[in-house]
Amino acid sequence: MILLIYRLLCGYLYVRVTAPNPEKLLNLCAAKGIGIWRVSVRGSVVYFKIGITSFKKLRNYKRRIPCRIHITQKVGLPFFIAKNKKRYGMLCGVIIFFIIINLMSSCIWNICISGNKDIKSRDILNSLNKIGIYEGVSVSEIDPEEKRNELLLVQKGLSWAAINIEGSKITVDVTETKAWEEKNNSASNFIAAEDAIIKKIEIKNGVTKIKVGDTVHKGQLLVSGVKEYDDGSVDFVRSMGSISAEVKHTFKTVQPLKVTEFIKTGEKTQKKALRFFNFEIPLFLGGVEKPYIAYSQEEKISSGESYLPIKIITKKFLKTKQTTYTLAAKQAEKLAIEAAEKKVKEFVQNGEIITKQHKIIIDDENLIITTEIKCLKDIVFEEKLLLDTSN
Repeated sequence: MILLIYRLLCGYLYVRVTAPNPEKLLNLCAAKGIGIWRVSVRGSVVYFKIGITSFKKLRNYKRRIPCRIHITQKVGLPFFIAKNKKRYGMLCGVIIFFIIINLMSSCIWNICISGNKDIKSRDILNSLNKIGIYEGVSVSEIDPEEKRNELLLVQKGLSWAAINIEGSKITVDVTETKAWEEKNNSASNFIAAEDAIIKKIEIKNGVTKIKVGDTVHKGQLLVSGVKEYDDGSVDFVRSMGSISAEVKHTFKTVQPLKVTEFIKTGEKTQKKALRFFNFEIPLFLGGVEKPYIAYSQEEKISSGESYLPIKIITKKFLKTKQTTYTLAAKQAEKLAIEAAEKKVKEFVQNGEIITKQHKIIIDDENLIITTEIKCLKDIVFEEKLLLDTSN
């Protein structure tokens, strides 16, 4: 195979020689070191292959033996270049081809993630994209150690990560933070999530900094995770428990009287596109008339963990039509109250509503509901303590 490649690069000839005594020709080639191969003798005609340099030697010794030499075929790179030297488009194409190959070999094609169980691979890929690791990025722009630290800061729930570059492939190995470590080994404070009046305190762990009847402000320290003992020693603990307080809150809900909706017509259109790294090439002509609702699906061309940086995108368009109508005052009020009640429910959660009052104002364009509530709820917000354990 190596010899064949060498001969193709240097070039060789198919030769037919007609001579009265072919044996003399073959003996001459052997005596003068003229390399020939694939020799075939048919009567007074000899067929063989010969290199360009050897052929020039043969021509010099041609007079010693009466014969006629004919070149039947020319093979190899020198003849290809000579034949196409004026075809500038082909030359440019070859140059561009090798430039593209060089650029692609210096880019990331595949990103493989392993070690995750609870955290979805899609979420980790999104975090990698935020820190500058994505399909098509140059390998030279990635510092594995630096990007590893950035990933741990961006992606919650990871306690360890390793980024390895293998040619045009990146392997990201991760270890998730164990649930028991998060729940039991993280020192924390309790701070107030809202302005409130303290009504009930049930603290199981931590140092309480307030008492029943106190008025607290949002962000104020309620329970400390730092325990100080009489001997001067300090311990860090996770604050545990609940603090029920009376909270006042006001919500504003705006319901437009003129409503615009997009209704599906039932008409569907499907289009395909090709995505190469971050470049998308449509495989269709024209566009889809708006308005519509669009969905898309991706298919990778893969073999096991490795895949080409080419994706086939199937886009589905559901045609819609725009409808505008005006709500009656009662309809608008009903919708606004439903939206306001949803906000109240999300805010109170497992708490208890003491009082609730809706105030309604209608202008030319909107119905506005202002909801004032007073409730009892747990106002605790757990704030982790960042401990420096480097010393």
